[in-house]
Order: sequence, then C-alpha cells, then structure tokens
Amino acid sequence: MNSLNRLMNYRKTQKQGFTLIEMLVVIGVILILVGIAVPNFLNAVKRAKFAQGQTQIMTYEAAVAEYMTDTRKKIPSGSQNVYYALSGLA
Repeated sequence: MNSLNRLMNYRKTQKQGFTLIEMLVVIGVILILVGIAVPNFLNAVKRAKFAQGQTQIMTYEAAVAEYMTDTRKKIPSGSQNVYYALSGLA
C-alpha cells in the first residue's frame, strides 16, 4: 500500500508535457484567431488595391490635364500615342 501511494505521488509530481485536452484547447483558440484574422487581411488587401487604382486614375487625370494645358490639344487616340504624350516624348 505504501509503494502504491509513492507511485501515485510520483506521477503527480513528475507531470511533464501537456494533456490532449490542453493541446486541443490551444489549437481551437488558434483556429478561431486565424478565422478572424484571414478575412480581415483579405479585406485590407482589397481596400489597398482599390486605393492604388484610385491613385493611378488621379495621376492619369493630372497628366492629361497637364498635357492639354501645355499643348492646347486633346490627347491623341491610340494607346501608343497616349503613352508618348504622357511621357513627354511627343
């Protein structure tokens, strides 16, 4: 009986590692946090791309306005002509 008590006390004092329940709880919490973070990240990427597109449009508008002011002409049609006009090569 005495050796059984010592064995039980030894197991209680020599606890190492984590139980399966503890590991499952931690994994569950991590999955919940990932489930919250991923959609927020994807929305942030979408908003950043939209803002970048708006900035590019404003840049093109400013370049067209500057071209029209400098040359007193409308932008020529055709993508190659527009490229040269906006880059100052025309």
